[in-house]
Formats: sequence, C-alpha cells, structure tokens
Amino acid sequence: MIKVKLRKKAISNGRTTLYLDFWPPVMLSLGKETRREFLGLYLYDKPKSGADKQHNRQTLDAAETIKATRQIELQSNAYSIKRNGFECQLVDFLEVQAAKRTPQTGGQWMYMIRHVRLCGIGALTMAELDVNKCLQFKEHLQRLLDHGKLKQNTASNYLSYFRTALRSAYREQVISENLIERFDRFPEGKTNREYLTLDELNRLAGTPTRSPVTKRVVLFSALTGLRISDIRALQWSSVIEHDDGGFSLYYRQVKTKKDERLPISRQARVLLGDRGEGAVFTWVPEHSTLGDNIALWVKRAGIQKHITMHCFRHTFATLQLSAGTDIYTVSKLLGHSNVKTTQIYAKVLDDSKRAAAERVRIEL
Repeated sequence: MIKVKLRKKAISNGRTTLYLDFWPPVMLSLGKETRREFLGLYLYDKPKSGADKQHNRQTLDAAETIKATRQIELQSNAYSIKRNGFECQLVDFLEVQAAKRTPQTGGQWMYMIRHVRLCGIGALTMAELDVNKCLQFKEHLQRLLDHGKLKQNTASNYLSYFRTALRSAYREQVISENLIERFDRFPEGKTNREYLTLDELNRLAGTPTRSPVTKRVVLFSALTGLRISDIRALQWSSVIEHDDGGFSLYYRQVKTKKDERLPISRQARVLLGDRGEGAVFTWVPEHSTLGDNIALWVKRAGIQKHITMHCFRHTFATLQLSAGTDIYTVSKLLGHSNVKTTQIYAKVLDDSKRAAAERVRIEL
C-alpha cells in the first residue's frame, strides 16, 4: 500500500511550502518515479496577524484534503501516470520539472504553476496541449501585466519557466511538437540595480542607527558582496585567517549550493568581531524588520534612494568595477557561474557615466 504524508519545506521570505511524500514512489511519464508532489501552497513561518494565522489554518486544511484525496486515488490506482506521457496532466509534468530546480528557483516555478492553473489549462493532459493553450497562458500573464498585477520581469520569468518545461517535454518525447517555436517570449523589463556611491556609503556608515546588528550586516555585505542568506548561514569555521595576515571565507552559497572561496578585506574581518563558535551572526532581524531598519537608516543619512538589503551586493559590485577591478574578477567575487550575469553591473556603471557626462553642457 502506498503511504502519503504531508511534509513542509522552507522557501524564501519566511515561508514554508507544502508537498506530499509518497512511499513507495509513484510512477510518472516515461517510467520516471517521484516521491514528491508540490501543492503550490505555503505557510507563514511566523504569522504576525490574525489574517496570517487564518491563512495558515485554511491552507493546512486544504493540504490535508488533497492528501486524503490522493490516498484514495492511489488505493484505486487512479493516480498512476501512463508511461507514454499522454495521460500525464500538464501541472503534474510542471511540478516534476520544478522539483529538479534549486529550492529558491523551484519556489518560483510553483508560482508559475499556480498561474497555469488559474488560466484554466492546468488539468489538460500533455496530449491535449497545443499552441493555442500555450497562448492562453501567455495572454493570462499579459492581462495581469496590463492591470499592474505582475511586473514585466516576473511575467517574463514565468513564461520562460513554462517554455523551459515545454522544451524538456519535447526532448523527452512527452509531446510530439516543439511548441516553443510557435510563440515568443515576453521582452524583459529594465532591471533596476540600485546601489550606493562610495560617498553615500561613507555617509551611511557615519549615520547613527538604533540597530547595531543591521549596521554590521549591511556594511559587511557592502564590503564582501555576500547575500543576506549567506550572511545568516555564515559559520566561524568558514572564516579562515592566513599566515600572511589575510582573511578568506570558505562557504557554500545558500542559493546555488556551490562551494566558494572569497578573500575579504581586513575591514570586513573587523566587522565580524571576536572569533567564536557556531554562527558568526548569532541573530539577524527577520526580512521585513531588516528592511525597515535599512529604510529608516538611509533616510536619516539623507540618501534619496530606495535601498534594500540586496542593494549592498549591487553596491559592492559597482564600487569594485568603478575602482578598476576587471569584470571577471568581480564575477568570481560574487560567485557568479557566468560572467554575463555580472555584465549588468558594468551596464549600470556605463549608464551612470553617461548621465554624468550629460550634466556638463556649454552654450554653442
């Protein structure tokens, strides 16, 4: 007898996604097996308001209902998916593809899958999927864009994930036509990489703040380029002091799961404080509180920019490039696997230089 259990998995922004765990695994298309079915449902880890608590209760009830339904289906052998893939539902195939991604990217795929359901094509079998149904999904995203309910890059990413799944379906012979050749991507919106200049960063550092840990975390990110997820996870065992007096971090990126070696400056090492055991930053404010602390601090410093925690990673990159560090070195310092990802910072810097050049005008 197949057993079904409801399990939880941490995702971004203080949330937990829910999924079903099957044992033994259930059969998917092309003879593949899986133990997981992601439900596209999430809970707040620390519900603050009554609405958040009600959301958690209702979501758990819905998940338990799905679990009970799935158990009955499995007992009657109604949930098995045919090996040739044609009786596999679109959402089932998409969820299998989502499970192959990193937790963070997989979470974004689950949001895409939610919109596939909302637009009315989720229950289609792969055999029923055609270009008109794909365009139905794209038009759904376009309507949300037109009404300001999705940002351009978000819609572009969702359609890109969908196209990636279709490419895999064609390659694995789950569908007989390469559907991505029949409809185009969304154009990507302009990515705003907000950052601080060196003068602004020094002004911020010299401005008093009520949260010393926020100041340490922010300045450490600006000096190293580390994401907040990696700062939270940083252990003293990862902080290496070399015989020549230099310092490095040997750590695994939370986002990519890649091992990294990052040289850091003496000033960055000072921000870490005295060596201890376990986590370097034993407590960091949660995401929303950290954002509020930064916004208030930036305002007190008289800086008229919308600055978030991630902007200090952008600040590190742009300041390194403006100081003359070559883009390949900056790419390695940021832990990028492809230098193309880093090139956006060079473009931001070029735009800034171009704007500066336009400020000087003479009468001709």
